Amino acid sequence: METVVEFAKETVVGRPAQPLQRGKGGYTDWVMIAILCYHEREAEAFRSVVDNLKVMKEIRDLLGLSLSNLPHPSTVCRALERFSMSLFRQLLSNKLALFELGIVTAIDASGFDRIAASRRYEKRTGYRFLAM
Repeated sequence: METVVEFAKETVVGRPAQPLQRGKGGYTDWVMIAILCYHEREAEAFRSVVDNLKVMKEIRDLLGLSLSNLPHPSTVCRALERFSMSLFRQLLSNKLALFELGIVTAIDASGFDRIAASRRYEKRTGYRFLAM
């Protein structure tokens, strides 16, 4: 979870703000990203994730939250809808730095089906194949 919090802070542009902004601010982006990553890792419902945070003091301390200011499960769910895909792509590219990528890469194309090609394309190119 420490790594997730670190990557969430790196992903958010600028200096990370305090975890909870009173009034209109709400929870900062890096806190919600870290909770969403925890939700994805545990593969549980949003309510279960928030219940787990009530019990796990170490994670609450990492996020700078207390028992009294934990987000509601609907807040976490809405945060997932609010964030753009580019933010998660940036988080993923930051995470790739953890792994040593080799020189050889491969793409598994087994089961790639070519039926989706248009008839016009098939006639124009003069060839047709159904599967690779």
